[in-house]
Amino acid sequence: MDYNQNALTAPSTNNWLDPFAAARTNYGNSSFNVPNRLVGYVLYKFPSPVSRSKWWSYLVNDWSFDDSYQFQSGLPYSYGTNTGATSNNSAAVAGLTGWNSTGLGTYIPLPGLGRNSLKYPRHMVDDVKIEKDLAFRERYKLQLILSCFNVANHQNIDGLNTTAYNLAATGATTGSATFQSAFGTVSSSNNSGFLYTPRDVEIAFKFNF
Repeated sequence: MDYNQNALTAPSTNNWLDPFAAARTNYGNSSFNVPNRLVGYVLYKFPSPVSRSKWWSYLVNDWSFDDSYQFQSGLPYSYGTNTGATSNNSAAVAGLTGWNSTGLGTYIPLPGLGRNSLKYPRHMVDDVKIEKDLAFRERYKLQLILSCFNVANHQNIDGLNTTAYNLAATGATTGSATFQSAFGTVSSSNNSGFLYTPRDVEIAFKFNF
């Protein structure tokens, strides 16, 4: 929980809902709040049952299996607005007739919905690596590596349409708020660099001497 502090490397002000009110009015879920996170890994080297004097030991011996698994709650996000008016924004908010376009008939400020009161879907990643070592004499070793990232090809959503209302001033003291039907729909998934990607397979060779 925090007061909507920024976490930017460049200088920036805190993005408060109301900078003139008490700090408590800005209190809510942190943008980096992850209440549930599970990480586990397995490193297993299979036994080598065949004597190295046998030729088929190159096929049977020196296999290993690694697996890492990550699961966590989605990050929070807020009901957003797309303000069409460049001035008199308060009038646009005052013209709000209903959170879901059904006509509540009373004025409720957008902060009443709460900051970061919504969550992205969960994120899940399972990475697997299989390795085979081939030893030649005592000095040389060839490693054959097969890695599969996000082996189950889980969809990890990293982008949502967060614009809930389009606000516009229609007069000096009046305005309108239109609910956006695309709110909450997916705009991007498995598109965050090395962290969340679609299923990806890597074949590698390493020679040690």
